[in-house]
Formats: sequence, C-alpha cells, structure tokens
Amino acid sequence: MTFFLISGFLMSRLYLETPFRLENVGRFLQKRVARVVPLYLLVVLASAAAYARFGSASVLYWITPENLLAHLGFQEGVSVLWTIPVEIQFYLSFPLIWWIFSKAGAARTAALLLATSLGTVLLPKEYAPFSTLPFHLHYFLVGIVISMASLRWSPVRSPLAWDAVFLTALPLTILVMPEVTRLVFDASLGLLWKSPIPLVVLTCLIWSCLRSRCASGVFGGTLGRFLGNISYSVYLLHLPLLFAMRSVESLAAHRHLLVVAFLAALTALSFLSYRLFELPARRALNGIRVGAWRTGLSEP
Repeated sequence: MTFFLISGFLMSRLYLETPFRLENVGRFLQKRVARVVPLYLLVVLASAAAYARFGSASVLYWITPENLLAHLGFQEGVSVLWTIPVEIQFYLSFPLIWWIFSKAGAARTAALLLATSLGTVLLPKEYAPFSTLPFHLHYFLVGIVISMASLRWSPVRSPLAWDAVFLTALPLTILVMPEVTRLVFDASLGLLWKSPIPLVVLTCLIWSCLRSRCASGVFGGTLGRFLGNISYSVYLLHLPLLFAMRSVESLAAHRHLLVVAFLAALTALSFLSYRLFELPARRALNGIRVGAWRTGLSEP
C-alpha cells in the first residue's frame, strides 16, 4: 500500500509540473523502465533457471515454463513479484493523467482522480482482480492528489503539530498492515485493501513526512537514505534469501540468531545488488538517447 501511494506521489511531484510533450513522456517511460525493470527481469530469469534445474526445491520464486511469459509481459507475478506488473501498468497509465493535468489544472484533476478512486474501490472484484491495477488504483491516485495538494495547501501549520501527526501515523502504519490486521482481527485481505483506514493512516504519514522535523531525522539522514537506496533490492531478494537461510539447520534451530544473520546478510546482499547491478543498469538505460527524447528530465 505504501509502495503504491508513494509511487503516485513521486510521479506527480517529479513530472506533472513538467510540460506534457512527447520527449518528456518518452524520458519518463525510459526512466521508469530503467528504475524497475532490470532487477525484476534478472530475478525472474534466475528464478526460471533455478526452477528448471531444481524444481520445487528451488529457494527462488516459482517461475515455471507455464507462467514465465506472463511474468516477462508484466501480466502477473508470483509471491511479492505481483506488485511489479501493477506498478508497470500504472506507469503506462500515468501519461493520460499527465495530459489531463496539462489541460484541466490541479483542482479539476484532483477532483477527477478522487472520483475515480471512489469508483475503483466500488468496482466488483470480477472487473478488478486483486493482481491488476484497477484493484489498487485508488492508492496511486490518492498519492498523486497528496502531491498536488501539499504543494498548494497545508491543513496544519505548526511544526510541532506535524511532528505529532508523524509520530502517531508511524506506529499506526504497522498496525494497519494487512497481514497484521488479518491476524489480529481475522479480516479478509481483500477487504483490508479497500478499507479507508489504511489509506487515511498512510496519507497522514506521507503528508507529515513533508513537514515534520522528526520525519526528516528518521528518513532524511544517512541511514534513511541508505535504506531507501537499497529498498528495491531488499524487496525482491528478501524472500529467496530467507528461504535459503532457513534451510541451514544450525540457523533454523536458533530463531534469534537467524533473524540477526538474515538482516545482516540481506543488507549486504542488497547493497551489492544496488551498487553492482541496479545503478549500472539504470545508468546504461538512462544514457540511451532516442530521437526527440534527447531532452532529459532531472530525476534520480
């Protein structure tokens, strides 16, 4: 949920105020592909090779001959990989929102996006399966609205008040995680994704991060930036690493040791992935200039 909300926020903050022109849209798509696709494809292909060699004994994701093309075509994803096709589908939809914003302005676009968000929440599940963009579209759209609204209006002006909002929303974010809520309250996962409660909590968290000095200390320091840089590698690599380490009897027998060793190994592996693969691949793809795309957009 946070991932999708921040995606909508960042795409709005980075691109909506930029003129809607072919070269800018092209560079937007190029940068999004460079950011997300290389590591995803590496993980998918490595998982497919591991499954072909080891079958169900593989510790990587179960990418089989039957579902490989669906993963490569961003139609579906097993385990945590399901979010990447949804993200790519949002990127392909964003230029339409960008065009609407260029014609209608911020206020009308925000109203349209909020109305669309409500409509997607009410869509029957047969028209919006869980693993597709329509089921989750309201998070992306609300993220865009937060970005537009926060540039023009502040519901709270006192820095201390924003600190209070942040310090309240941060622990609540843990409590409204779908798996946590499902275990505590025995609620269905699909219902939680459509509930307004996580959306309100995360909206308060994201908006307060823009104004709170506490948030700047927590997320804006050296550690926060480091974890932000490696977060995508953490997301894609944590489950295979955990499965591999749990297969080591000496670690599996001591849960606390397993947790510490796993976190240390995950941090190291993700850092290496970021520095040795993510960054070089991103720079190589972003370095390509095709026709009218020669004018770049400033975006990390």
